[in-house]
Amino acid sequence: MQTTHLCFLTPRTSQFVKHLSHLCQLYASEKDHYIKLAPGLSYKALNPSNLESQNIILVLRVFDEKTITVLGSFGNATGTDTSGTSKFLNIILRLWKVLNVMSTDKGRRKRDSDMNPICGVDDQNVVFLHEMYNWLVQWEGMQQSGRVGCPTRHCLPSNIQSPRSLS
Repeated sequence: MQTTHLCFLTPRTSQFVKHLSHLCQLYASEKDHYIKLAPGLSYKALNPSNLESQNIILVLRVFDEKTITVLGSFGNATGTDTSGTSKFLNIILRLWKVLNVMSTDKGRRKRDSDMNPICGVDDQNVVFLHEMYNWLVQWEGMQQSGRVGCPTRHCLPSNIQSPRSLS
């Protein structure tokens, strides 16, 4: 999160997300309030050290459904267009849900179809993973700043392709 002006091409549109700084603005606007609309956002979650950036709990505080919802209302209140950032956060959150299925009934218990295990080639989660993989390939081919770090750049496509190849 230390780089706040990244450029991401979303899978279904050709919109660019350029401002993860919207999250920093949201945090700054409510950091002194007792009741927070985005309780997961903290200074540590938005500005992790190298070691803390591997802490999945801090990462999930940024990619949280509450944070994404509040970001939209924050954008409306301040007159800032946060729709691109919200879409990007939703895509990454959905990717996390699809790849982090640990039991066969998780989707039913949580009432979230993205958490259902992959059952076949025509599964909606397989289609999403296929779109995500194509997006990563397209994004890596673009010539601009805002790249994923080298280890992640090599691991993420293979992690996305693995469930697709199993189904």
